[in-house]
Amino acid sequence: MNEVKDKKNDLWTIRRTIKHFGPKLTMLPGVQTVCLAKKEVAGSITPRWSISVIVSEKADVEPENYIPGSLPAIMLDGSMGTAIETDVVESAGIPIAFGLRGGHLLLSHDNEQGALFTASIVGGRKYAITNSHVVTDVDHSDMSGRVYAYDTADRRYEPVGTVVAATPIFSGSVNDMDAALIRIDEIIPVDRRRIIDEADPVIAFDYFRSEDPAQFFYRAGDEIQQCQRPIPVLQPAPVVVEGITVFYEKCWRLQMVTSGNREGHSGSLIFKRTSSGLVGCGILFAGIEGVEAWAFSAQSVITRLQPFMT
Repeated sequence: MNEVKDKKNDLWTIRRTIKHFGPKLTMLPGVQTVCLAKKEVAGSITPRWSISVIVSEKADVEPENYIPGSLPAIMLDGSMGTAIETDVVESAGIPIAFGLRGGHLLLSHDNEQGALFTASIVGGRKYAITNSHVVTDVDHSDMSGRVYAYDTADRRYEPVGTVVAATPIFSGSVNDMDAALIRIDEIIPVDRRRIIDEADPVIAFDYFRSEDPAQFFYRAGDEIQQCQRPIPVLQPAPVVVEGITVFYEKCWRLQMVTSGNREGHSGSLIFKRTSSGLVGCGILFAGIEGVEAWAFSAQSVITRLQPFMT
C-alpha cells in the first residue's frame, strides 16, 4: 500500500478526507468520533499518519458495519487519490467536561488576581470561594462584581460568576476572616470538592492545629507549593493589602518548604494528603515570599459563608 508521507499538505489531505468520510463513519455502531493521528501497531505509535476511528469497544461486527482498512484520499479537486490507512482505536470511555476546581486562577472585576479555594453545589446552585480582598476592596466590601477564571485552553480569562457575599475588610479595625462567595453561572461546569491536577477529592474541611506534623500543599494554576508547622496568630498582626496596612487575627502562619508562594495565589486551598483523600485545612490570604504562608482555617471559612449558600 502507498503511504501518505508526513508533510503539511498531506496532513491537510487527510483532514479533507476525514471531513468527507467522517459523517458516514460516525454513523456506524460503536463509533464515537474520527481523528487524525499516527497509526498504532501492537501498542506502539508508528510514524505513519492515519484516519483514526475511535470506537467504544473493538468487537466483531456485521459486514455492512465494517470499517475498511484504508480510504481513498480526497484531493482538492474532489478526485480520489492514494489510499490512506485507517486505525481502529478503542476508547477509554466517554469524556466528561472538567469544571471549576480549587486552584483555578481568578481575576476580579478590577483586575485583582487570586485563586479558587473550592467549588460546591448547594440546593442546585453552584458556588465558589476565594479571598474577600481578591474580589472586593479594603473598606469597600460592597464594591464587587463579575469574576473571571483562567481558561488554559484559550489562554484567557472567561466570566464564570458574580460575588454574592464577602467578609468586610476594614483598615480601622481588626479583621478575623478574609473570604468571599461567588455564585457561579448556570452554564459553567463545577467539579465539587476537587483540586486541579490532584487525583483524590477533598473528603473533608478541617481546622489547623498547632504544630500539626503533616506537610501541607496548595495549588495555584500549574504551580504547587508546600508548607508546614502551622502556628496560631493570637494577637492582631499587620498585613499589607493593596498597599494598605490591615490588621488580622485568628489566623495561622505556616513555614514555606518551597519558595514559590507569591501574590496572585491568595484564595488557594491549603490541604494535606491522607490515605482516604485530601483534607482542606485553610485558605491562603497572605504571606512572605519564600518564607511564610498566612491562612484562615478552612472550616471557619465554610462556617462563615454557609448562610449565604441558599
